[in-house]
Parts: sequence; C-alpha cells; structure tokens
Amino acid sequence: DDFLDHQISETGDVKYSFFKIEKGFGKVLGAGNLDMKEFLDSSAAFFKEVTSDEIFDHSKLYIGNQHVSYGNISAKKIVFCEGHLIHKNPFFSFIPMKPVKGEILEVELKNTGIQDHIINKGGFLMDTGKDIFKAGATYDWDAPEEIPTHEGKKEIQDNIGEIVSGPYKIISHKAGIRPAVIDRRPVIGAHPAHPALFVFNGMGTKGVMLAPYFAENFVLFLLGKNELHPEVNVRRFHSLYHETSNT
Repeated sequence: DDFLDHQISETGDVKYSFFKIEKGFGKVLGAGNLDMKEFLDSSAAFFKEVTSDEIFDHSKLYIGNQHVSYGNISAKKIVFCEGHLIHKNPFFSFIPMKPVKGEILEVELKNTGIQDHIINKGGFLMDTGKDIFKAGATYDWDAPEEIPTHEGKKEIQDNIGEIVSGPYKIISHKAGIRPAVIDRRPVIGAHPAHPALFVFNGMGTKGVMLAPYFAENFVLFLLGKNELHPEVNVRRFHSLYHETSNT
C-alpha cells in the first residue's frame, strides 16, 4: 500500500495533458532518483586521500597465503569492482558476464506541468530539474563499445514520440555498458583458489537499488557476521573456473 496506488488515474487530468496517455495509468509511489554523477563525484572527493587514480595492472598483484600486495600497498583482501571490464581480469574472467549496452538522451521539455516524475511507457522520461529530462533506454547485447549510435538515438526518439505530444530539444546523447551476468544476478564472493581475492560485480540494470543492499551483505560476510545471499554467491560459477583451469 505504501508503494503502489490502487487507483487507475484518469487521462483527463490537465496536469498530464502534455503526455500521450490514452487509457489511464497507474502510479508507483515513493519512487526516487539518485544523481549518479553527483554521487560519484562526491564519493571521489570524500575518498580522495585514500585512493589512487591509475590503471590497475593485474600482473603486478602479489598473492600470498595471508595477504596480497600491490606496489607499496599490503592488505588482507582485495575486492575487484570492475564492472563489465572484469573480462580483462585474469582471476575472475571465468564469470559468465553478459554485458548489455544502453543509450540515453537528455532532452529539454518545457511546460510539461509536472515535476519529480518518471513517465514510463515502453521507454521512460525522468525529470531531472529545470525542464531537463533523461529519456531511454536502449538494450543492445551485441555492442561492447561505449559509443552512442544513430540507431540508438532513433529508437529513443521513437519512444519519446509515443510519450509526449509537445516539442523537445536534444541536449546530449550518451552510452554505457551495464555489467550484467548471464543469469541476471549479481556475482559476489571469494575466488575458488585464492581466498584473499574477492569480486563484487554484476549489478546490471539495477545497480542503484541493488548495490547498497548487497554491499552491506558483503561487508557483514567479510566480517564473519553472516553468509552471502545464495543467489549472488560467486560459488555458483566455481565449476567454470575449474573447467578453464584444467584445459
């Protein structure tokens, strides 16, 4: 009851006259939006004194019985959070990732009459303030490059045309790669042969919602206070590691 409106809203409401809604609509209540750029920039600033901005060289990682070391850093454990680029990690390349490319547009929509809404009809339009909306998103399973395409742009524009009845202006066009796993579940836990090596990955299209929950689960697991959620434990792919290591 806190999150789903039980009433079907009528389309005659002038508040929504800017949008093409023919047969009424339902509302998800209590939704939110995380400004990822602001979040990442703020996180980078917060951790600035204890981070190093460089390309990680896996060949320079020393793996001991009780610790790992990299340059002048020594630690009991190392956690790899590399997104779709984990396929370049020689320790966790056995994980069957299935990355999916997505493209979005930022568009200017004036006089929509709404604020703090996400309109979802095939594609989505999400208000980000000051008449700027994010629109998307595409799903491409066969394009590993983070390059915006004409085809992706047209697909999103077609979706926008199904949602709004007024004009809009394209501000930007962006693309990214979602780090999805073949079974659509995150992948977290220890390496099958090196207990000091861990992975935290595979959040796919739902990273904003899944990452906080599983980060807490993972930290408590590392502290020995609980077990990993069974559906995300990397243990489910250990057999693939043994198959590749034996070939």
